[in-house]
Amino acid sequence: MALGRTALAHAVRGSLDDAESALRELAAMPEATPAHRAATTMTERCARALLAVDQMATEADHLVAQLETYDSVEMTWPFALLARARHLLSLHHPHEAIEAVALARDAHPDQHGSFATDVINSVSIDALRASGEVTAARRIAASTARSGPLTRMAIIRQALLESRWDVAASALPRATSSRSSGPGLRAEALLLSAWLECALTDAVTVETAAQVARIASRPGKRRLVSMLPAQLITRVQERLPPEEAIAFAGLTEGLASADRPQPPMLTTSELRVLHALPLHTTTAEIAAALYVSPNTIKSQLRSLYRKLGCTTRDEAVSIASRLHLLTIEIAPRS
Repeated sequence: MALGRTALAHAVRGSLDDAESALRELAAMPEATPAHRAATTMTERCARALLAVDQMATEADHLVAQLETYDSVEMTWPFALLARARHLLSLHHPHEAIEAVALARDAHPDQHGSFATDVINSVSIDALRASGEVTAARRIAASTARSGPLTRMAIIRQALLESRWDVAASALPRATSSRSSGPGLRAEALLLSAWLECALTDAVTVETAAQVARIASRPGKRRLVSMLPAQLITRVQERLPPEEAIAFAGLTEGLASADRPQPPMLTTSELRVLHALPLHTTTAEIAAALYVSPNTIKSQLRSLYRKLGCTTRDEAVSIASRLHLLTIEIAPRS
């Protein structure tokens, strides 16, 4: 059990060599007694799944499928949620990651300041942003003043994606100086610093390019590299010597960039209401135009606002325009 927890701790911190060493030692141990078999098995599975997800390995699907259910009472449930959500996000399934967080949150009491809360908040920010619910992601980021290390990184990513350079610049030094930061978080902080440098100058230094290339060369950092914008990947490649640039291109080939969030998935009825918002001033007018009851429109508006992460019509129209969900020309209201 101690070896399994050691492997899991190293996997979460990003010490992948140490995690794999502990797992190899664990494999040579005698089988656990029946009283401890479930706990040791789940601990080992979580560690292996986290490693495979960070490596974006082909066996990640199989290992994640073996993890415990959302309502598990084992102490490893937050680690299982982290592995499952990271895997879903790497597969570009943010809505499924949001659902996974909701199911896990509903099954467990709130543990303010715990690792579980850190996992839930960080995954929620990343998944909501990736699904296009930017306002909802921002709301969680703003409400987590005493956030854990995972959430701090998610907040910095959110700030970079929204071009809030001052927020990212002030948060990055705190993230790198934290004593709780393991090798994984330090590598992520270096990548996010390179992202900020590129965003501010449209270039990176030779030293920054070399740092990014070194991180990309490690198999266990593939997931982190996949979260970088295409602009940074291009600028790094331009700064590397020819042979290193070719190797870097091979390492980053096929990785989707994090430049744009995916729009939320709206139903046909929600899209009809969305397109009616710029054309009508009241709920009654929208209902009459769409030949449904005002109560139906109110229900669809609540669902629409939730998916867009807003509370007003103007916000809904603004967010929808930014995400290219509106296919009509919006004339100014008289």
